[in-house]
Formats: sequence, structure tokens, C-alpha cells
Amino acid sequence: LQGIEPLLPRVNAICSSSYAKKTGSRRFIRALASPREDGWTVSILPGQKPSMIRSLVDCNALIDLPPGHPPMEAGSEVSILLLDRSAV
Repeated sequence: LQGIEPLLPRVNAICSSSYAKKTGSRRFIRALASPREDGWTVSILPGQKPSMIRSLVDCNALIDLPPGHPPMEAGSEVSILLLDRSAV
């Protein structure tokens, strides 16, 4: 958009956790991302309800699940938004 860089860096990562819920709408899942030699890995943090803000303390990434995404198996490739720009 008009030469403006995206606010948050987006990368693909392998998710080490499963997520049983089917998404009806777009969903951002709080997660902990780690760089590896062969790419990024990400794990879902406990406490995903909007009222549970404890997971925000350890969160450094958001998994971006599009509308209608099926339940996610461990080992799936996902798109993540990195909240810490220094990690890239």
C-alpha cells in the first residue's frame, strides 16, 4: 500500500501444538515463536480466551488463522506475525 511497509513482520513457521477449534472468522492465536537454522517454530500459549491476558506476557507472535480454517494438527505450517521486530 503506497510503499508503506507492514507494521508487523510476517513469516511462516511450523507449529508444535495442535488447535482443535475450527475457525469461523479470522483468528489470531497468542504464541511463542523461536528462530531455528531451518526456519521458525511456534507453540500455542495456554489461555486463549479474550478475558485471559496472562498469555500476553509471554507472547511474542500471533498465529494468523484465516476464516474457515480447519482444526490444526501439530507440525502444520502456519503464518505468524512477529510482535518483536528485533527477532527478525
